[in-house]
Amino acid sequence: MAEQKFFSRNIDREAARDGVWIEMVDFDGTKFGSYKCRLLGDGNLEYRAARRRRLGKLPKAQRFALQGDNPDFELAHEIDVDNFIEAILVDWRDVFDNKGKQVSYSPAAARALFMQEKWLFELLEEESGRVANFRNQEREETAKN
Repeated sequence: MAEQKFFSRNIDREAARDGVWIEMVDFDGTKFGSYKCRLLGDGNLEYRAARRRRLGKLPKAQRFALQGDNPDFELAHEIDVDNFIEAILVDWRDVFDNKGKQVSYSPAAARALFMQEKWLFELLEEESGRVANFRNQEREETAKN
């Protein structure tokens, strides 16, 4: 008997590995830059390794602070941001500071932005985990015909 297959996520593996550009636009049309991101998910071994490395380096007290009824959300956010920058974020463009000056991508600039603008980080994290952003459009169109 043939193995039952349930889902075809049709992911473009090159896009997942190399990244796709995700434009961040507010509901009123305000643009917050474009970010080149790799696919965030269980299949991203680099992301999982970065997380394990960071958690492994934490003192026991801090590891315990991430668990339980009253977790340290600030510490969790810092770890998530650092993992994201290391394994998911590739580049950005059209990112400006509060004075209108364009900010070049660097890990330090990304960390400063995401620590200050948590809402932007959370939205970008969500979009980089959205499989639809990494679908192989050519194969999808062929499958529809």
